Amino acid sequence: YFYRRPEIQLYWLPIAILAQCSPIADTESLTFIILAHELAHAYTHQGKDIDGTDWNTEQFAHCDKCIVEGIAQYYTWQLCKRMRSHTPRFENSFNWMLEKQSEPYTRFTTWIENDNRVNQKKQHGEVMRAAMLQTRRKPIMELGEFEYEIHESRKRLEKQR
Repeated sequence: YFYRRPEIQLYWLPIAILAQCSPIADTESLTFIILAHELAHAYTHQGKDIDGTDWNTEQFAHCDKCIVEGIAQYYTWQLCKRMRSHTPRFENSFNWMLEKQSEPYTRFTTWIENDNRVNQKKQHGEVMRAAMLQTRRKPIMELGEFEYEIHESRKRLEKQR
């Protein structure tokens, strides 16, 4: 996702090479995952909140990479999970890729695994949405601040229950 244009480009040769290197991922799965990830960047950057605001481009550009990539990975992971019953290879390919990726792409797993209570698992989406909205509005630029906002969003949702 080239956020200043804005434009998404997929590079077919690297996708095909990666598919050939994988024991489980195929070209279609990898294309789906990469496109979902890049669309998540576009939606979180340019999508309008209920009040009509979006993520300021300069703030998006200078935000900690673990936040920007983590949010995109989180929504890609959610989509792959939802596709599980129809196309399980998407989730399997996502998990295969995740094992090989660096911290900005894997950090989101700590946001969802720290709380194993059933109710919290059901509320991950709301927690992430609330944290992302606060990141865009305040703005939050540092990973520690974002992870604190995740914690605070969990607390607020728990009080509402």
